Amino acid sequence: MRKFLLVILFASLNISALFAQTKLNLSGNESKVLIKGTSSVHDWTAKCDNKSGDISATLDKNTLKVLQVLNLKIASKSVRSIDEKGEYYDDVMDSRIWKAFETEKFPELTVVLKQVKSITMVGNKADIDAIAFVTIHGIKKEVPVKASAEISNNTIRIKGKKDIKMLDYGVQPPTILLEFLKTGNEVTIEFDLLYK
Repeated sequence: MRKFLLVILFASLNISALFAQTKLNLSGNESKVLIKGTSSVHDWTAKCDNKSGDISATLDKNTLKVLQVLNLKIASKSVRSIDEKGEYYDDVMDSRIWKAFETEKFPELTVVLKQVKSITMVGNKADIDAIAFVTIHGIKKEVPVKASAEISNNTIRIKGKKDIKMLDYGVQPPTILLEFLKTGNEVTIEFDLLYK
């Protein structure tokens, strides 16, 4: 009987090791977060340069079993406008964005996973339906998010996009040249995050 219990114990330990929780850090240089919006003159895009974060997940080879933790932090003063080629665009636009975010008072934008509703795997790719806490301009809101994830060689790449309204977070849409250029309230946040 004792030998049988030992066999069960070792088997349980092996299963736990097989599905051990993996913690990965965001590769900032290999990740991308863009904010895309409209204006009375032309569409605009801003890139979030300074970002960090981590993720904790249970993996079985290239299968995502459980997603326990996901964190993303963006320095609000690293949000800068870019042109169609991805080059930095306009210092005036940057200053208006920073003014709208009140970067000195609110230096970070954050995303923290609250709950994963479902994970659907197809091969090494997963469709994730989740809820996250998004904090912008000091205002924290629960936001439903759908994203795709690709698991490869103990890395997780998460992609998706989400529409939000700046005024929901107390951010006044930036204006330029005495309101000649007025940006729209709704923006789209596109993310491509590599955790490794």
